[in-house]
Amino acid sequence: MTFSGVVQFVLGAVLGIAILGMSGLAAGSYFFNQLSKNPDRPVFPEEKPSTSKDETPAKGQDEQQTPATESNQAGGKPDPKPSPKAEAEPLEPGAYR
Repeated sequence: MTFSGVVQFVLGAVLGIAILGMSGLAAGSYFFNQLSKNPDRPVFPEEKPSTSKDETPAKGQDEQQTPATESNQAGGKPDPKPSPKAEAEPLEPGAYR
């Protein structure tokens, strides 16, 4: 082996290791940045505004609702006491109230 052959071998090995190292750092940086983002806020069906025209309330239906039930339907706090009828119904095995 001549001197130029040794230099070519060493230079090729160093460049190969450098390219693999840089590509590994770039891939690792990409994946760590993806993991550090906060996920999107989930939107539950109860929170989605109804945009359908078919779901318009019947005449006089708005008058029957009280402000407490409107706040509960809009995602407010639930009623503190469950109704006695709900307590009397048996539950399936593994279910909870």
